[in-house]
Amino acid sequence: MDPEKQNKKSERLKLHFAQTAHDMILRDGMDGLSVRKIAREAGYTYATIYNHFGCLDELLWHSRSLFIEDIARHMAPAESQKINSLDELTGIFRLYAEYFLAHGDVFRFLYCYPLDKEAKRIASRNESDQFRRQFMETFQFLMGTGQYTFEEIGSLSRTLLYTIHGYLTMALTENDNLQSSQVAEGIGTAVKQLFSRAV
Repeated sequence: MDPEKQNKKSERLKLHFAQTAHDMILRDGMDGLSVRKIAREAGYTYATIYNHFGCLDELLWHSRSLFIEDIARHMAPAESQKINSLDELTGIFRLYAEYFLAHGDVFRFLYCYPLDKEAKRIASRNESDQFRRQFMETFQFLMGTGQYTFEEIGSLSRTLLYTIHGYLTMALTENDNLQSSQVAEGIGTAVKQLFSRAV
């Protein structure tokens, strides 16, 4: 077989396996996820997966990229408009939290399930660079105010993200009876407090 055709076929199969794992995580979470189960659901033998991936974690890094694309699509209506105010910024991050409140297993997979870093290097699709760039563009209007340096925006945006992840962790564990409306309210408060100079 022509090497180029073989490579295209391999990429299609990789995407098929990554999409299958993605769908299984969305439906069932990470409990009991294995190469054998993914292969069975995808309609192949587990040996076929190992022809394309060195290990389960390498496959899961590909699935992780698909989830990041899902999140970007969920936020797309708001992202397509230029952010010009703290209210609009709050809206973007409420959409981000909304996705995870509806898909708690995805949050656990992305932020609580340890994946092998070497497998990431092998599987990388550069989605993290694109997502990071989009993330920073979300805060572009704050740079225009002259109230914040680039370094401050980076630090404050990470603090906002970690705050949101804290709210999500409390809401998803259900140990704290935190409601989705309280998460949304907390995001609004955090945005106003962190970026008070822009008011």
